[in-house]
Amino acid sequence: MAEIRPEMRGAAWQIAVEKFKGVTSTDETAVTVGTTVTEVAPADPERVMVMLINLATATMHVAPTNQVSATRGIALGPAGGALISMVGDDGELTTRAWFAIGGIAAGTCYRATVRRHTAAPR
Repeated sequence: MAEIRPEMRGAAWQIAVEKFKGVTSTDETAVTVGTTVTEVAPADPERVMVMLINLATATMHVAPTNQVSATRGIALGPAGGALISMVGDDGELTTRAWFAIGGIAAGTCYRATVRRHTAAPR
């Protein structure tokens, strides 16, 4: 489990612990996405939020299926198009694996996740 430093135990930490019935932590990373389907967020049954931001110069499409394409997925516009999925709003879609396909050979998708710590990450 991620270490929770004392300075992190403010109002947001307390609300998250109460709402999700456990300690949460945030993870951030950049994933390279090209013109073939790429998994940008693996499935995690304890994930309560996933945020995907297209940092590339071309449109990127994302979906909770490896069948994502330019005609089957959520379009994220270049240089900042984003998707946020929260378990309270989107249910189990938040916990599923998310995939992306880009319009250029080597774009970047920024991923931030929040997960509850009661099970090992996948």
